[in-house]
Amino acid sequence: MNTANVTLEIVSTKKTATFNFYIQRTSDEIFNMGNSSLVVNLSKTVFKNGKLTFAKVKYCTGGYDVMEYVHYPFGAFGIQIRCNTLGKPVSPKKEKIATVVYDYSGNPSNVTWRLIDTAVVTPAFETVDSTYFINLK
Repeated sequence: MNTANVTLEIVSTKKTATFNFYIQRTSDEIFNMGNSSLVVNLSKTVFKNGKLTFAKVKYCTGGYDVMEYVHYPFGAFGIQIRCNTLGKPVSPKKEKIATVVYDYSGNPSNVTWRLIDTAVVTPAFETVDSTYFINLK
């Protein structure tokens, strides 16, 4: 069975919140990253002007579309990874795959994974059994 840990690390300053997305393969079996979505709920009144500031080259070139940041009107945002080939293997070491920065005022502790829309998927459309974490710094 393919397994992974996905971590959202949130680092906040007085005016910005930085959301770093990490993935780590936890299964012995190697699998490749396919069409995957990482979606996070957040307060529309606290977080504004989000932008993707880092995208792991490994997952947005050479058979992948450009990684996409999507802001949803219902108070969530997501990172979309789209694979057009056999993909590239997910590392057994924790690797940063994306960073999104928001202007914010308030407390970032109301951030949660939107698990109904979140999935790590292989190029063969197999869902990876993933555990999702949030780390506030």
